[in-house]
Amino acid sequence: MQFFSKSQYSKLTVCALLFISNAAWTQSRMEYGIGVGLIYGDYQESRNLPDGLELVVDQARFSPSVNTYVAYKATDRLKLTSSPGINFHLHNEPLGNRNLSSVYFHLPVGVQYKLVGNLSVMGDVFYDYLVNQSYVINDESVSVTNLVDTRNLYGASAGLAYSIGRYMEIQLTASHHFNSVNSYILTDLNGVEAGDVKLRNRFLKLNLVFRG
Repeated sequence: MQFFSKSQYSKLTVCALLFISNAAWTQSRMEYGIGVGLIYGDYQESRNLPDGLELVVDQARFSPSVNTYVAYKATDRLKLTSSPGINFHLHNEPLGNRNLSSVYFHLPVGVQYKLVGNLSVMGDVFYDYLVNQSYVINDESVSVTNLVDTRNLYGASAGLAYSIGRYMEIQLTASHHFNSVNSYILTDLNGVEAGDVKLRNRFLKLNLVFRG
């Protein structure tokens, strides 16, 4: 029993070859890798406080990050990129003598454009999901994830990238969230609202990417 004629077989063969060649061409323009980074960040504060009242919220600390790396070379100069991963944010709160630890799933989508030589500019928009937030006091961890404004955060990044050979790249980016993760309402001694503070993450990230 013959399901296809010779001409149909020929057409199917041509379609299969075109599909394979297109897939191979697309694959040749893909880059994959992993990255490890160091984050230095604090909170950007939006304040509505009475005159003369100052509030020290936190002090920035260095924190680690790890991510995967995927890029599609649209042209010789332009790449479409994504680097899903995990970001850690650590903060010191001097008034309370405690540390605040936050863990985010980080999902950016962006572009990278080669300027000259090995130097590129890069920018992206990203979604962050707060996996956990906790205070560390005297080596004991207390989760406060349920007290945050939202676990779904959005932001943008911009920075520079420098390629070292074919398999390595150094990236330096500045990022900030558009919406607040924590907010505080301040009251006076009579319990009357006196002001509020909203906190948004902002951070610098130095990332080392190893490409395959």
